[in-house]
Amino acid sequence: MLRTNEKANRFLKLLLVLASVALTALTKYYGTELLGESPPLIIFLPAVIIVGFIGGFATGAAATILSGFVAEYFLLYPTLTFAIESTHDHVQLGVFCVIGLVISYLFETVHSQEFKLAKANKTKSRFIATLAHELRVPLNRVSLLSSEMLADQKLPDEYRKKVTEINLSNEVEYKKGNLSLSQF
Repeated sequence: MLRTNEKANRFLKLLLVLASVALTALTKYYGTELLGESPPLIIFLPAVIIVGFIGGFATGAAATILSGFVAEYFLLYPTLTFAIESTHDHVQLGVFCVIGLVISYLFETVHSQEFKLAKANKTKSRFIATLAHELRVPLNRVSLLSSEMLADQKLPDEYRKKVTEINLSNEVEYKKGNLSLSQF
């Protein structure tokens, strides 16, 4: 069963398909004087591209098919019928459908790759956070041991210098909270 947000999302995609195809058809049907005579299906490509970009393959394919039906019924001779007399119009309709489906498939592929990239980035971030946590435990121990060694008065000066360096670098990192591996 679909959740309410998914239902609303599907409904909005359907509205987008219908609105874009209807707007394009009205523009072509009533704007012939302004646009001149152009191939009737070319004007539907921007609608298919926009719908495919926003909704992926399913909505792009729906826009392509609906555009084909609208163009065939309203714009190709003879109008107001699904009969096409010209072989040229058949070829044009077929090419338009193939182009629309390919465009929709490409946008679906882009959306799929974006999703995979976001998932991989999240996994990387989780790994780095775990790694930083796993590094903190032994580094805390090193910091504690270096502090204890510095407290020992019997520690020779040459070792004291090195242990002081270790202790200072650990203190600076922990005070700043800079034990972060985000640069990797």
